[in-house]
Amino acid sequence: MALTLQEIRGLETQGKYREVIEGVGSLRDTPDDSNDERVQLVLARAWAHYQLGEYGEAENWGKSIASWPAFFPPATTEVGESAWRLLAHCAERRGDLDQAEVLLRELPTSTARDNLWVTILVKRQRNGEVIEASRAVELVLAAQSRAPTRLLMVISSTM
Repeated sequence: MALTLQEIRGLETQGKYREVIEGVGSLRDTPDDSNDERVQLVLARAWAHYQLGEYGEAENWGKSIASWPAFFPPATTEVGESAWRLLAHCAERRGDLDQAEVLLRELPTSTARDNLWVTILVKRQRNGEVIEASRAVELVLAAQSRAPTRLLMVISSTM
């Protein structure tokens, strides 16, 4: 039984990811455009698989979205960006850090994107790779530029 997008969002906020998957069903046909509610449902299902640790399924659903012409380049829509970010997360989880970085390069700067970049940098460093200091500094400065000024003043006053 397919649920509405509003019902799916409610299940997501409750962490009921298995119910999200069951509630979405098997929507695999290509939507007409990015405003189609089916796109949001497929994306919800993809992220639900990811949250359950089912990275292969998450990646399959994410690829189905990313392959739709309306979502390339990914930065043109919120859904496309989310689908590509999901694919980058899946690549990182399976240890393909190079592929994760390739996908992230297609996305605009955001906290979610930069958090995954930092995760990748940490994994690379733990694997014994030399990390370019300029890349790490670039991520820190980007995060700092998005932080509220008041928060930065509180942090600096505690140092």
